[in-house]
Amino acid sequence: MKQILLFLIIMVLMGFTISTTQKENSWEQKYHEVKKERDYYKKASEKLLENWKGCEEKLVEVINE
Repeated sequence: MKQILLFLIIMVLMGFTISTTQKENSWEQKYHEVKKERDYYKKASEKLLENWKGCEEKLVEVINE
């Protein structure tokens, strides 16, 4: 009887450990996905700003000619 009870307690504790690990992995995976998306938008906005400045400089050159 004691062995069965001990086995059940161990199984319950292992279940909590596995579910906690899965939640941590899920959180870490979501964090990396959001970070990757944020980095993508940051690079895109930097390129757009660089392009905008280049166009603005060309426009000023054309107007001054």
